[in-house]
Amino acid sequence: MEVPEQAETHPSTDTAHVTYAYKPSLMGAPLELRLTSEALEWRRGGPSHRIPYGRIRRIRLGFRPMTMQNYRFLTEVWVAEGPKLQIASTSWKSVFEHERLRYERDRGDAPERLVAATARLDQLRAHWVDAQRHLAEVSRPLTDAEVAGIQAYADRYVNLRLDYLNNAVD
Repeated sequence: MEVPEQAETHPSTDTAHVTYAYKPSLMGAPLELRLTSEALEWRRGGPSHRIPYGRIRRIRLGFRPMTMQNYRFLTEVWVAEGPKLQIASTSWKSVFEHERLRYERDRGDAPERLVAATARLDQLRAHWVDAQRHLAEVSRPLTDAEVAGIQAYADRYVNLRLDYLNNAVD
């Protein structure tokens, strides 16, 4: 995460503000953000910083899910004379809520899916019986000549590979 290095370090004295905090990484310090009437204030482990709204030149809101985060919203704030500030929004609650809703949806149509799966299983069993009967009809033990032919082919292949490897090393 990129965070502006230098900003004013005077926190606002406003009492009405919106606060958001999260840990961008497991071992890192939490990022605390506060919207006041005059500026965006943030702190990441050390002193707090203040970015007046007039210095913000661009804001981009995006939805960027990741492997373990099905719902991940990313806000990027570009500041004049500074790198962008990235703010992610995701929580365990959203993951569990998502799983609960999926479970409830799947539970509702479970009887229809069970009937369809049972019908498909019956079809597969019928094909399995046909396949076993067909294999029994065409299967036979290999003759000694066929075994010898397969062994000779395998030996030639191994010798060709060994010759190739020996020539490649030289």
